[in-house]
Amino acid sequence: MYTMKSVHNIDVYQIKFVKLSEAEQMPLLIDKRTGIPDYWTTLYATTQIRDKGNAVGTIRQVLDILKLLMLSLSKISDGIDLEKRLQDGLLLKQFELESLAADCRLQLEALKSDKSKSQAWRPKGSGSLEKFRFSTISTPQATVGSHTTANRMRTIIDYLRWRVNVSLSRLQEYDPHVQSLEKAKTLLKNTLITLMPRETDSSTTIHHRGLSQEQQALLFKIISRESSENPWTELFSVVRNELMITLLYEYGFRIG
Repeated sequence: MYTMKSVHNIDVYQIKFVKLSEAEQMPLLIDKRTGIPDYWTTLYATTQIRDKGNAVGTIRQVLDILKLLMLSLSKISDGIDLEKRLQDGLLLKQFELESLAADCRLQLEALKSDKSKSQAWRPKGSGSLEKFRFSTISTPQATVGSHTTANRMRTIIDYLRWRVNVSLSRLQEYDPHVQSLEKAKTLLKNTLITLMPRETDSSTTIHHRGLSQEQQALLFKIISRESSENPWTELFSVVRNELMITLLYEYGFRIG
């Protein structure tokens, strides 16, 4: 696993689609330096996203967010080696989480730019946190909406908590790293949730709800082949559509 130390060579990952044996396409985060898929994001996307029945588009969206995470970590201080941190029983410090939260508001292209953030995100000396925050203010960059920002932060929380849980599963109960990793996991969640913006995008005003019990009963009454209210007249269409709607209801099939 690579440790990215230079802020001038941070965009080393790209998403590519591979065709699986059953002709299914699967997006992967590829290291452009080696052509090899990143191990941890591939494992996460496979076991936590794909195996839960999510569509290819959802997996691609998650990988885009994890690419943003890796870009952000590579620009903090001299670059954060997440694997090394976890081996030492650590995750991210408070100021690093604040930096990450700020990056979640940026468009990906803006984050790739060296100018999108101050070159030094590591606090120096014993100055106050306010002085540190003001010292990192840079030229305004193109940002994304609050709904996108919040979604990014939720995905990152889930991924990093998963990474911590994997590390914890390898430790003995009384290993001193257990307590520090649990604390790091709590700090991660509390900090990012606190910094998460309210979702005010227009898209969030649309509330998707399932049918009520009465609506479900009416639907199946109408599509029944014996129903006089069935909008289809040809027997083939009546039987086909009744079967399709029943299968969709029972098994939750989706495209992707």
